[in-house]
Amino acid sequence: MKITPGRDHGMTWKYRIGVLAPDGVTYRTRTVTVTYLTEATHRAGLTGLSVDGRDVAGFSPDRLEYTVGVANPDRYVVTPSWDKQTGMSVTKHVDGADTTLTVTSADGLTSVVYRVHVEYDAGLAATGAGVTGVIMIAVVAVLAAAGAWFASRHKPHDPDGDTDAAM
Repeated sequence: MKITPGRDHGMTWKYRIGVLAPDGVTYRTRTVTVTYLTEATHRAGLTGLSVDGRDVAGFSPDRLEYTVGVANPDRYVVTPSWDKQTGMSVTKHVDGADTTLTVTSADGLTSVVYRVHVEYDAGLAATGAGVTGVIMIAVVAVLAAAGAWFASRHKPHDPDGDTDAAM
């Protein structure tokens, strides 16, 4: 007898069992699927949710729909949090201003779907513009400092080739 285990998905395993008949010639295999069920591996749900780096106010694992203000509804990031130790998985689908998060238990038998809709928030847009301005100023300052450093390292060119040129 030969048994070959293999993980199918989550907490579901497939065992391929091969048996050689007493005639020494006939060999057959059978595949058995086993799903390990525990309270932890059967659970599905988020533990937190953030949009553009800010925690979603009023988040609850039992609440499945949220509307959140963002600086730019065409460009935002939804970040789910969940108990990764249980083997849960999360898939994310973004369609414009709507994001769907599907949380699947480790055993693959339980799924919970969360929906996040984002809309324009003028207050956040103004803050975002200020942050962009600060970043641009910082980049210009770093480039200016680098230019000054390179200029200080530059030695003047001596067209005659004498070594007594001022440096």
